[in-house]
Amino acid sequence: MDPFTHALASLTLARAIQNHLPRRGYAMLLVAGVAPDLDWLSYLFGPATYLRFHQSLFHSFVGVAFVICATAIAFVAFDRRYLRRIHQRDVAPLRLAPALAVCALGAALHLVLDATTSIGFQPLFPFRVHWLALDWTPRFEIWIVLILAAALLIPDLINMVSEEIGEHRNAPRGILAGAIGLAVLFLYIGARGTLQGRATNLLDSREYQGLAPLAVGAFPTTSPFTWRGIASTEQSLDEVDVPFMPGEFFDPERAVPHAKPDESSAIDVASGAPAARAFLAFARFPLASVTTTDIGARVRFRDLRFEYNDKSPDNLGVEIVVLTNGQIIDQKFYYNAEGLSE
Repeated sequence: MDPFTHALASLTLARAIQNHLPRRGYAMLLVAGVAPDLDWLSYLFGPATYLRFHQSLFHSFVGVAFVICATAIAFVAFDRRYLRRIHQRDVAPLRLAPALAVCALGAALHLVLDATTSIGFQPLFPFRVHWLALDWTPRFEIWIVLILAAALLIPDLINMVSEEIGEHRNAPRGILAGAIGLAVLFLYIGARGTLQGRATNLLDSREYQGLAPLAVGAFPTTSPFTWRGIASTEQSLDEVDVPFMPGEFFDPERAVPHAKPDESSAIDVASGAPAARAFLAFARFPLASVTTTDIGARVRFRDLRFEYNDKSPDNLGVEIVVLTNGQIIDQKFYYNAEGLSE
């Protein structure tokens, strides 16, 4: 999910468990809950670097352990230095063990939320290429933002009203709202997961152009009641919406087929290029296209998990130029399926 959603989720968790947090617990949860997204900075170094490190460098078990330890140590050091600066020798400094526990909680929440998306993360990086993605939620989900925002703002609004009418409350506020917000959040995500499972079963139970699917995938859209379905058959990759709104029904005849290219030596050679291997390890439903040139062929791969005009950086593509003698002379990544480098 996006950093803004992660920040809201961390703050909601902090509200819910505020009575059990050590000093600076709010800040530690927030930093540890957002810090794994620092690997998004790989975008600035081009699509090849982005593919290798995004959702991997600080999202893997190794990377997130580094985030937890670095954040906890930094807060412990800052706390002790601050206490010395204000000459508070009678106040116990922040200890490392509770700081590590709080940071681990924030980072764990981050990974759990990212696992529900259609991008996911690589838990075993750099030792193994393996993407963990449940395909339940989009990267940005307005309903999740509203749930978390309500959990954070409603207690403050109630407190403002209470102060206006002369009531003063010194007790910590927002604990119940935070707990309810997290419960509603995970109920909503679970409901999306149930709908995604139903969409997958529908896709798998139908035929496309008279052929049974070899593999299917249902990917989230902005609405939990509409899923973007992909069915792979022997001849094509078929793209079709799976609706759950009242009065709508799933019709495989509406599927848009994307013909798989015929087997060719150019695709075989291009598939073995380092750039293509890296891309194919990431892609869920790779689709190849071949353009013949005077010197050989230009082979492009895109991931049909994303719509063709999706401008998000995750919608990567790769192009391999192969000579007639089988030599690879160029391999290039793109930030979108149209092949328009950014």
